[in-house]
Amino acid sequence: RLSAAIEAFKKAQDAHPWVAIDETEAVQLSVFPNPCQTELSIVAGKEMKSIAIVSIIGATQFVEEVNAAEVTVDVTAIKSGYYFVKIAYTDGSVETVKFMKR
Repeated sequence: RLSAAIEAFKKAQDAHPWVAIDETEAVQLSVFPNPCQTELSIVAGKEMKSIAIVSIIGATQFVEEVNAAEVTVDVTAIKSGYYFVKIAYTDGSVETVKFMKR
């Protein structure tokens, strides 16, 4: 059964190359602690340009220009709930990670 699953994945990859992850493009990203209470730390494998914290309904809670590979954000003013941190990198790529604020 495993070989059938591998074959199915290979066929899907051939038909849709976006199914595979290009390991040369992968970035090591850590967002912690999750859930958080007072601070949220973000450590990326490359330089971030800016970060934005957005609620699950799309309301922007926080925006900051970073220009660093690591940042710690004070989240005490943000209400408890689920949020997304949207990270824009200096190379133009963007990544979004979900986190919970207690």
